[in-house]
Parts: sequence; structure tokens; C-alpha cells
Amino acid sequence: GGVTRSGAVVSRMVYLSANGTIQQQRSVYRLSIFSDIFWGTVNLLGLFFTSLIRPVDAGTRRPVQNSRPQGRPPAFRRSGESTSGGGGNIKGMDGIKKQCGSSAAAGG
Repeated sequence: GGVTRSGAVVSRMVYLSANGTIQQQRSVYRLSIFSDIFWGTVNLLGLFFTSLIRPVDAGTRRPVQNSRPQGRPPAFRRSGESTSGGGGNIKGMDGIKKQCGSSAAAGG
């Protein structure tokens, strides 16, 4: 690395070639530049589409959480539960026990 006028240490990347020699920088005309450009483009596109699908909150730098649950709702619900908030006439065994208990107390 080097030292700037302000005294800050600047480190530079060194490269190890295939035959083991240390180089200060890679050649612009190397054959692997095509694969480097290709994979850089693939990574950039992946990041772009990930940011569209799963945005990040600017304040916390974490993915934004959806309030809606993921996946399909359960096919069967417990008795007495409804999806729209309106009650149905179908009651579970609890409803039958309550009716029997209250009619026995009222009748006898």
C-alpha cells in the first residue's frame, strides 16, 4: 500500500497470476474479462429484480415485511370461525353441549 499526504494508508489490490508471480494490476486484454463482464451483468440483473420483488426499507436497510400472510389460507377452519366476519349457523360440539345443558336445566 501507499501513504497519502494526509497520512492515510491506501491499500491496493495485488493479483497472483497462474504461474505464481505477484502483479500490481490485471491486464485489460485478458481472456477472463468476458466472463467477468457476463457474471457482473447477471449479478446486476439479479439485484435489480430482487429489489423489485422484495424492496428494502431505507431507514433500517432491511427487507420490507408484508402485512398479508404468504401462501394459501387453510382449507378447513375450526367450527365457529368464519373468513368474512359474518357468523354462520354451523356450530361445533360446544354449541350442542351448551344447548343440551341449557334445555335440561330449563326443562327439569
